[in-house]
Amino acid sequence: MPRRAMVGTSLEPLLAMALPLLQEAQRQCPRTGPGAKPIYKDYEIAAIIFCAEVKKKKRKSACYRFAVENRKLFMDQLQLKRLPARSTFCDRYSRVWPLVRAAITLQGRRAVQEHVCNAQVVAVDKSVVPTLGPVWHIRDRNAGVVPEGLHGLDTEAAWGHSDYHDWVYGYSFEVVVTAPPANSGAAAFPLIASVDLASASEQRTILDKVEHLPPSTEIMDADSAYDGERVANAVERPGGMDGKSRRRRRGKRGSPRIRRRFLCPPRDGKVGQYQQKGQREQQRQRRLKRYEFLCSRRGQTLYARRKQTVEPFNATLKRMFELEDHTWHRGLNNNRTQILMAIFCYQLLVRYHWKHNKGRNAQVQYLLDGL
Repeated sequence: MPRRAMVGTSLEPLLAMALPLLQEAQRQCPRTGPGAKPIYKDYEIAAIIFCAEVKKKKRKSACYRFAVENRKLFMDQLQLKRLPARSTFCDRYSRVWPLVRAAITLQGRRAVQEHVCNAQVVAVDKSVVPTLGPVWHIRDRNAGVVPEGLHGLDTEAAWGHSDYHDWVYGYSFEVVVTAPPANSGAAAFPLIASVDLASASEQRTILDKVEHLPPSTEIMDADSAYDGERVANAVERPGGMDGKSRRRRRGKRGSPRIRRRFLCPPRDGKVGQYQQKGQREQQRQRRLKRYEFLCSRRGQTLYARRKQTVEPFNATLKRMFELEDHTWHRGLNNNRTQILMAIFCYQLLVRYHWKHNKGRNAQVQYLLDGL
């Protein structure tokens, strides 16, 4: 690893790696709508946020102060004549999250192509983050009444349940990570991510991620919250959720590709005991086959990777970017930008470490502390 990167005196190499991904995400997520085109492109705002994020600048004001202090870096790398005004930056902060989400998917594909990670087995999980400020009790929230004395209340947050945190008023992020074997020494690498309210249903948020899974993915591990026929069909069936027939993708030398498997324990412990008719019976048979494979020795070995990868990754991400106690913004879109950018930074630091220390496990916390 170069000495300057070790002591953390330069952001140029990290920004140079991030810019092509952000620019490609800009092409995939073009700005639409009425009005004149903005002076500053979304990827330019995202690049400033990225550099501020790796320097652990959480709030908008801290991000902007960091940009002003390093104006020469951004004006040279982004070829800007001047920095955006404070009001422009704060307004655009909440609008760049679709670009960051697309950049995470692009970087996940790039990591698979560079052999930074192996996406044959992946795991998905949702984690909740408490909101900044006081909580809005469910009775008052349903009535739309804000009690007196609740200063700084985030009215966009929602209540969600977690097995670990119990009931939480705030937001959630969902991430699909690689699930390598425990003895491989490889770390979990995030491939796809999204941020939503804490009350968002896992069976709804996972559907758009299935479409972006790498072609090499064969196994997806999930907990019982994802148990549902629609999710299982989206992962396993060749026609996706609608079940329509389509040509199977071919592997090497024209051999048929192995169908993906969805490993998920039943929500209520039941897999269908009584025979049905027609499509219901077909669904029951598919559900029984999934459960039989999950209970097999190989199925249990593959499913055990979920607790070894995605759950520790969520805890590591929160600890590294100080999201264990609460979010750093109010409003859904503001938190989408900040949390998604944290995942993007994690991806980039892993790739940067792999580039300069190929064959060694990632030391993301070491790099983050040195910047």
